[in-house]
Amino acid sequence: MFCKNCGKEIQESFKHCPFCGDEVSSAEKPAVNTVPQQTAPQQPQEEVSNLGGMKVLGFFLGLFGPCTLITPIVSLVLYLVWRDDKPKTASAIGRFTIIGLIVGFVILIAVAAIFAVLFAVHATHSIFSFFSDIVFDIV
Repeated sequence: MFCKNCGKEIQESFKHCPFCGDEVSSAEKPAVNTVPQQTAPQQPQEEVSNLGGMKVLGFFLGLFGPCTLITPIVSLVLYLVWRDDKPKTASAIGRFTIIGLIVGFVILIAVAAIFAVLFAVHATHSIFSFFSDIVFDIV
């Protein structure tokens, strides 16, 4: 017997098609010699088994982007190569590269701010100690 929705062959004992989930009623069960409906050929589905790895790769390519400046270019090349053949993979690596770049720039700005504060504190301490040495040498 064949599913009326997707046209795939299923066992007569099934109440729901295992492929599309459509309900199969007993009235729809055909006679013994029926021909399945012709369906349009389906496009091959993209293999997405390693999509998580591509997300991690994109994130780290973006994360180190503010420091190295070459890693986002690698990610852009991967996106352009996979854009037509593997659109889900290309989208994942592109999206997570942008997220990684944002996180990388935030970290870079935070580290720069911390170093600026530490430098200011050290410089202020040095200036006060310089002037205190001068003042105490005069007295």
